[in-house]
Amino acid sequence: MENGVSLSSLRGDRYSGKMALYQFKVGVDYCDKGWFGLSSAVGLLGRGGREDVPVTDQLGELKSMEHVDLQLRYLAMNTVFRVKFTEGRWTVYAGAGPRLDIKVGDRIAHSHPGVSDWEGNEGKDVLYGLDCVCGLTCAVGKMRVGLNFCYPWAADKAYTNLAGVAQRDRTFTLGLVLGYAL
Repeated sequence: MENGVSLSSLRGDRYSGKMALYQFKVGVDYCDKGWFGLSSAVGLLGRGGREDVPVTDQLGELKSMEHVDLQLRYLAMNTVFRVKFTEGRWTVYAGAGPRLDIKVGDRIAHSHPGVSDWEGNEGKDVLYGLDCVCGLTCAVGKMRVGLNFCYPWAADKAYTNLAGVAQRDRTFTLGLVLGYAL
């Protein structure tokens, strides 16, 4: 199991501010051949970005800068080929493999009740791409504890605004890994 945070923003003119979202995965490592192995997982991944919005009074005077968060939630599936090095209880690994993300939810969150839904959500329903991972685990008896860093690159653009401009996302995940070895 992996539980952590995804740091995400969109590249382009909308929602380019960084935001932290939740990510969670359940997976299995298999075909372990000593220096390499396969790992497959399914989980939830948050993608999106933050947009700063000026809030003005009736005379057009700036009252404050608020933010609008675009949050896209995906069911994420992947299989990763990992190269690993084990020394004692510690294992260091790096790998890459295909991924498929299916949108299961989206929302726009406001920091101020005066900010309206001034743009619709046009998050892409299906994203495909590549997972690039590296991490470290420590064996404690049959348990495995560690950290996993991942760049879930999407080959397609994740968001299209009302003007029809498509934007890619820039997402990185960091998660705490807890596992059990059979």
